[in-house]
Amino acid sequence: MDVYASNSDPSLTQEGICQVEGIIEDLRRRDPVRIISSLLKRAVETSRIIANGLNIPFTAETSISGLDTSKINVAELLADIKASGLGWQWYWYLLGWNNLEKCDKYVSRVAKAVCEIIKTAEGPLVLVGHWETYPALASLIGVPLKTALFVDVPNALPFEFNINAAMKRG
Repeated sequence: MDVYASNSDPSLTQEGICQVEGIIEDLRRRDPVRIISSLLKRAVETSRIIANGLNIPFTAETSISGLDTSKINVAELLADIKASGLGWQWYWYLLGWNNLEKCDKYVSRVAKAVCEIIKTAEGPLVLVGHWETYPALASLIGVPLKTALFVDVPNALPFEFNINAAMKRG
């Protein structure tokens, strides 16, 4: 059974913990000074593991939080998505999910929040988000939303984004 069918904010699994522990050395080479995390439980748990491994602080931010599925029936949503024959990303983009933030609104909101966070950064940051965070980040470097929806972002994988051009655009 899918963990999300019974819990809209699950903890990291043991596999997830191992994945996070496996990227700490790669992150250390990037010399981050701070971690910014979504509020969802698994993002906060991920941030704690990284923060402890790198001995740097982390902050959970509402502005970059993932979709709040606490007020919906996740099992019903997953059944609707499966019945549609679409992947969940395309279902979200094309049809939207009842009672959840629309795809383009989410991408715009999170991209703007990340730009604000970076403006005050005193060095490289680790951003701990969710799959839906990826299109927002991709939009900052000029990747169209439809292109970003095709990307399957593996769990616990560090991506390095150069958003200097985005910061210049405003």
